[in-house]
Amino acid sequence: MHFAWVFFQHAHVHTDWSDTNTVTNGAAGIVISTPERERHKFSKPTGKYCTSYAAVVQALVYGMDKAEQHRGECQQVAIFTDAKSVLEARAGDKLPDLTRKLKKLSQCHRVALQWIPAYCGNLGNEVVDKMAKEGAGETQYENSVTLQE
Repeated sequence: MHFAWVFFQHAHVHTDWSDTNTVTNGAAGIVISTPERERHKFSKPTGKYCTSYAAVVQALVYGMDKAEQHRGECQQVAIFTDAKSVLEARAGDKLPDLTRKLKKLSQCHRVALQWIPAYCGNLGNEVVDKMAKEGAGETQYENSVTLQE
């Protein structure tokens, strides 16, 4: 099922992540589609040592950053992810950085976070998946992984 009919006036921010063996060469991929059918694509590495979970969180934060930069295009933003666990953690106030970014974005936009199980039926998944894989191929920065991760 494609959810565009629910949010036809929203900019769609599709987020995805990539990594190698769930702990190395993390990356975030972002695709922003505007109601005017413009598409903006972004990718970035998320660290030489990066868990899948951390890469998802960084993809969401990066997507919100990019949506904020496109504030003139649309005042409503729908952010899509297949990471239900991250959305549940954010709702449980376990991800303060993500919560702060969401509050900041909400000052200028009406924001909806939408979970899509495995991006089922979502046509934008192939593009955002490609962007995440491109980010994984970029030079990774040195970082640490917390015990909690």
